[in-house]
Amino acid sequence: MQGWMKEFGEQLHRKSVWAIASLEHGIGRLMIAWLVVASALSALRIAFAASPIDGPVVLLQTILPYILVIGAPVAACLIGNALFQRGALFEQPQIRLARYGKWNAVDCLTARQHKLFGPTGIMASLVIGMMINVPVRSLEFLAAVPAMNGHAPLWGQMLFAAMTTDVVVMNFLYMTASLMVSR
Repeated sequence: MQGWMKEFGEQLHRKSVWAIASLEHGIGRLMIAWLVVASALSALRIAFAASPIDGPVVLLQTILPYILVIGAPVAACLIGNALFQRGALFEQPQIRLARYGKWNAVDCLTARQHKLFGPTGIMASLVIGMMINVPVRSLEFLAAVPAMNGHAPLWGQMLFAAMTTDVVVMNFLYMTASLMVSR
């Protein structure tokens, strides 16, 4: 029984390592797919706007929030790639948050040598979950919030601005955090 559980644990570990490696190597294609699908869905939402689009300024007012929704995860990937480079060695913080218990001080090279170092197991699930949350939140936004511009009532404009800001900021943070954890 003990050997079977150990083998099963090692198999799950290999699958989590594979999943993160696949995400790391396919992030460019994933972002291109995101741009295509999110742009098409946003264009569909803009085509059926709740308020009329009667000029270039109003068109820009209507399109700009969707550009931000589409661009936030892509910008997070670009910034995350610059900030959290593959293979970079990051030192431990000077201020230790783990003051109680039996924690061992370990330098970054020693930590990297451990077989469980990196986003494996539950951490791999966390990374994948954060990345999946980006299209889910965006689809919720596109399904629930109609496209509005300056012709909409003030309460509608405020609600649209609040919901757009929420999606843009959270999608940016989800992608940044998932890149940070995966590296």
